[in-house]
Amino acid sequence: MKLLKTMVRMIGCDSVGFTTGEEACAWCRDNKPGLVLCDIMLPGMNGSEVLRQLRTIEHLRDVPIVAVTAVAMEGDKERLLEEGFDEYIAKPLNFSSFQSTVKNLIRA
Repeated sequence: MKLLKTMVRMIGCDSVGFTTGEEACAWCRDNKPGLVLCDIMLPGMNGSEVLRQLRTIEHLRDVPIVAVTAVAMEGDKERLLEEGFDEYIAKPLNFSSFQSTVKNLIRA
């Protein structure tokens, strides 16, 4: 999470980090982030469950949500995009690709 937060700051954005999906969902109920980077492998609810919860919150329906995963398996990107994620980023992170993805989604 530290690396993601650093990379977000390097492209000129603020970030808030959480260690569980429950914490992220609770914060998002009261706030409207410009973008959500959601790790797929979270303790408790997984990233797909976080996505489903966030999409039920009215003010978050148009917020881009990006799946981030360290365990990239064949077909994961397609499956996660079908679930409703707006983009997919596999670790290890490549800064220029990350920067491009984030900036494109924030502008959209």
